Amino acid sequence: MVNYIDIRDIAYHLLHPNETLDVRLFNYGGQMHQDVRQQLLSNANFVINKTIGGIKYLKVKDIVLCGSSASYFYREKSDIDISIEVYNDNCPYLPDKDTYLGKLLKILQFGSTHRFNFTLNNRFVDISIRDSDNDFMGVYSLLNDKWVIEPDQHIADDLNINDILNEYTKQYDKIEKYIKELQCSGRLKTKDGIEELTKFYSAKFNYKWDIREYIVYKLLGYKGVYSRIKQLISDSRHEFTSLI
Repeated sequence: MVNYIDIRDIAYHLLHPNETLDVRLFNYGGQMHQDVRQQLLSNANFVINKTIGGIKYLKVKDIVLCGSSASYFYREKSDIDISIEVYNDNCPYLPDKDTYLGKLLKILQFGSTHRFNFTLNNRFVDISIRDSDNDFMGVYSLLNDKWVIEPDQHIADDLNINDILNEYTKQYDKIEKYIKELQCSGRLKTKDGIEELTKFYSAKFNYKWDIREYIVYKLLGYKGVYSRIKQLISDSRHEFTSLI
């Protein structure tokens, strides 16, 4: 478990970005190394073939590198986040062009991509499938080999570490209180309660952050908050289905 001192150190690092982009991924001109790009494209295409590849009217808009590895805020062991951006080209299997696409992609995501274990130089390559983006930091197109959103090294310059830690503590306490209430009420033993917690968890990843909110989210992640909620959902589902 990460203690408060560790969280303060992590917050300090997140507020003091690196001087260069990750040289393991990019050259000093900001261009991705071609061997890295080709491997990541190969990983992404494998996922595409195993998921949306057989659905005729779902098209790939782009394949992008995003997250901390596409910014100045990467760490030594940061995941390499790849997003496959998909759009609906009038797919007849979906009753609404936009409403159900996100739901379908989530099913494909959790049903398939979590089975894949891609790595690049001992770093985890996390590949997601989505119909929209919520990126505000850096976004690099693997298909077009160029920046879609160029990273800003000074995006966090106006932030204050004490303000960040206060907000982190506030959100951590709020989440802990919510989970405790769910458990004590017995709602996690019901289908509605499990769905409620699942929506709460999913909402954290379908939100357009600014840099302040992103750093607080990262701190909660380092604390293990989201992995614990995910495990709680899994355990509750298993217990519920075993009683049916």
